[in-house]
Amino acid sequence: MSIPTEKKQAVEKLLEYLPFFESTDREDICRWVTEEKSPDGTMPVTYPMYRDELIDFINLVYENDLMDTSYMQTMEKLSGDEVELEAIIYGIDRYDFDMVMALLTFIIRQERFCYGLWAMAARDKWFTTILNRLKDLDED
Repeated sequence: MSIPTEKKQAVEKLLEYLPFFESTDREDICRWVTEEKSPDGTMPVTYPMYRDELIDFINLVYENDLMDTSYMQTMEKLSGDEVELEAIIYGIDRYDFDMVMALLTFIIRQERFCYGLWAMAARDKWFTTILNRLKDLDED
């Protein structure tokens, strides 16, 4: 159940963000920006602008090849074909490294489809929970 040797160094870099996520919340992690109405009459778009630390954390996951490209299949296989995000997060103590990384990948990738998911994940301490599980796995 421990972290694969080739991923340990990257995971240790991720764990350096644990104090950041422990001390931040949704309001602190981003601010919402609304574009002005364009001259062609297009309606403005509201989107989150995240703190640099969060963007650095996300980039670290990408740059260190920690993303699970088959994250949906991993989550379905390991959670009994029922992917309910909150149930998986709050039951994370029973999951191995692959499932934890699939979960982190899911959260990272879903921001693309659901603006503000990272803010919710920070507010509800999902990133903290994931990092704490990685810390436990790193100590095994």
